[in-house]
Amino acid sequence: MNHLQLAIEETGLTPLAFACVISGNRTEIMRQAFEKEEFEYIIESWDLLLSDPEYSKGLAKLRTTLSKVSKEKVGEGLTVVNSKLVPAITRKTKPKPVNLLLEMAKEFSKEMDQDKQDKIIALMVELSS
Repeated sequence: MNHLQLAIEETGLTPLAFACVISGNRTEIMRQAFEKEEFEYIIESWDLLLSDPEYSKGLAKLRTTLSKVSKEKVGEGLTVVNSKLVPAITRKTKPKPVNLLLEMAKEFSKEMDQDKQDKIIALMVELSS
Protein backbone atom coordinates (compact mmCIF):
# COMPACT_ATOMS: atom_id res chain seq x y z
CA MET A 1 0.00 0.00 0.00
CA ASN A 2 1.46 3.40 -0.94
CA HIS A 3 1.55 6.56 1.19
CA LEU A 4 -1.45 8.10 -0.53
CA GLN A 5 -3.60 5.04 0.07
CA LEU A 6 -2.52 4.97 3.72
CA ALA A 7 -3.38 8.65 4.14
CA ILE A 8 -6.82 8.13 2.56
CA GLU A 9 -7.47 5.11 4.79
CA GLU A 10 -6.33 7.02 7.88
CA THR A 11 -8.75 9.92 7.29
CA GLY A 12 -11.71 7.65 6.60
CA LEU A 13 -12.59 9.71 3.53
CA THR A 14 -13.35 8.43 0.06
CA PRO A 15 -10.66 9.11 -2.57
CA LEU A 16 -12.92 11.81 -4.08
CA ALA A 17 -13.44 13.54 -0.73
CA PHE A 18 -9.72 13.23 0.02
CA ALA A 19 -8.84 14.79 -3.35
CA CYS A 20 -11.09 17.74 -2.53
CA VAL A 21 -9.38 18.25 0.82
CA ILE A 22 -5.81 18.03 -0.47
CA SER A 23 -6.42 19.60 -3.90
CA GLY A 24 -5.90 16.36 -5.76
CA ASN A 25 -7.23 15.38 -9.18
CA ARG A 26 -10.87 15.62 -8.15
CA THR A 27 -12.17 16.46 -11.63
CA GLU A 28 -10.89 13.21 -13.13
CA ILE A 29 -12.19 11.17 -10.18
CA MET A 30 -15.60 12.86 -10.56
CA ARG A 31 -15.67 12.17 -14.32
CA GLN A 32 -14.91 8.50 -13.68
CA ALA A 33 -17.71 8.33 -11.10
CA PHE A 34 -20.14 9.75 -13.68
CA GLU A 35 -18.95 7.38 -16.40
CA LYS A 36 -19.43 4.39 -14.07
CA GLU A 37 -22.70 5.88 -12.77
CA GLU A 38 -21.39 5.72 -9.20
CA PHE A 39 -23.68 8.44 -7.91
CA GLU A 40 -23.83 6.95 -4.40
CA TYR A 41 -20.05 7.37 -4.22
CA ILE A 42 -20.41 11.10 -4.98
CA ILE A 43 -23.13 11.45 -2.35
CA GLU A 44 -21.05 9.53 0.21
CA SER A 45 -18.08 11.83 -0.44
CA TRP A 46 -20.35 14.86 -0.07
CA ASP A 47 -21.78 13.61 3.23
CA LEU A 48 -18.30 12.84 4.61
CA LEU A 49 -17.10 16.36 3.86
CA LEU A 50 -20.33 17.87 5.16
CA SER A 51 -20.06 15.99 8.46
CA ASP A 52 -16.89 17.81 9.59
CA PRO A 53 -16.55 21.63 9.62
CA GLU A 54 -12.80 21.16 9.13
CA TYR A 55 -13.54 20.02 5.58
CA SER A 56 -15.64 23.05 4.55
CA LYS A 57 -13.13 24.10 1.87
CA GLY A 58 -13.08 20.56 0.53
CA LEU A 59 -16.88 20.59 0.35
CA ALA A 60 -16.77 23.86 -1.61
CA LYS A 61 -14.33 22.26 -4.06
CA LEU A 62 -16.54 19.18 -4.37
CA ARG A 63 -19.60 21.38 -5.01
CA THR A 64 -17.76 23.26 -7.78
CA THR A 65 -16.39 20.08 -9.33
CA LEU A 66 -19.78 18.37 -9.24
CA SER A 67 -21.39 21.33 -10.98
CA LYS A 68 -18.69 21.49 -13.65
CA VAL A 69 -18.58 17.76 -14.41
CA SER A 70 -22.36 17.28 -14.30
CA LYS A 71 -22.76 20.10 -16.85
CA GLU A 72 -20.30 18.24 -19.09
CA LYS A 73 -21.88 14.82 -18.61
CA VAL A 74 -25.62 15.45 -18.23
CA GLY A 75 -26.04 19.00 -19.49
CA GLU A 76 -27.02 20.63 -16.20
CA GLY A 77 -25.41 21.44 -12.89
CA LEU A 78 -26.20 19.03 -10.08
CA THR A 79 -25.90 19.31 -6.32
CA VAL A 80 -26.61 17.07 -3.34
CA VAL A 81 -29.74 17.71 -1.26
CA ASN A 82 -30.91 15.26 1.40
CA SER A 83 -28.44 12.64 0.15
CA LYS A 84 -29.78 12.82 -3.42
CA LEU A 85 -28.35 14.30 -6.60
CA VAL A 86 -30.71 17.02 -7.80
CA PRO A 87 -30.52 19.84 -10.35
CA ALA A 88 -28.84 22.88 -8.86
CA ILE A 89 -30.88 26.04 -8.56
CA THR A 90 -29.24 28.63 -10.76
CA ARG A 91 -29.02 32.25 -9.83
CA LYS A 92 -31.39 34.45 -11.72
CA THR A 93 -29.79 37.44 -13.31
CA LYS A 94 -31.57 40.60 -14.25
CA PRO A 95 -31.98 40.97 -17.98
CA LYS A 96 -30.15 43.88 -19.50
CA PRO A 97 -32.46 46.82 -20.22
CA VAL A 98 -33.46 47.10 -23.85
CA ASN A 99 -32.46 50.27 -25.65
CA LEU A 100 -35.58 50.98 -27.68
CA LEU A 101 -33.81 53.53 -29.85
CA LEU A 102 -31.21 50.95 -30.89
CA GLU A 103 -33.85 48.29 -31.51
CA MET A 104 -35.89 50.63 -33.68
CA ALA A 105 -32.78 51.72 -35.58
CA LYS A 106 -31.92 48.08 -36.31
CA GLU A 107 -35.41 47.45 -37.67
CA PHE A 108 -35.48 50.62 -39.76
CA SER A 109 -32.01 49.93 -41.18
CA LYS A 110 -33.30 46.74 -42.79
CA GLU A 111 -35.87 48.63 -44.86
CA MET A 112 -34.63 52.21 -45.08
CA ASP A 113 -32.24 53.41 -47.76
CA GLN A 114 -28.86 54.85 -46.77
CA ASP A 115 -29.79 58.48 -47.59
CA LYS A 116 -32.67 58.50 -45.09
CA GLN A 117 -30.50 56.79 -42.45
CA ASP A 118 -27.85 59.52 -42.88
CA LYS A 119 -30.49 62.23 -42.42
CA ILE A 120 -31.74 60.60 -39.20
CA ILE A 121 -28.19 60.32 -37.84
CA ALA A 122 -27.54 63.96 -38.65
CA LEU A 123 -30.76 64.94 -36.87
CA MET A 124 -29.82 62.86 -33.81
CA VAL A 125 -26.36 64.45 -33.65
CA GLU A 126 -27.93 67.91 -33.89
CA LEU A 127 -30.44 67.12 -31.11
CA SER A 128 -27.78 65.71 -28.79
CA SER A 129 -25.64 68.87 -28.87
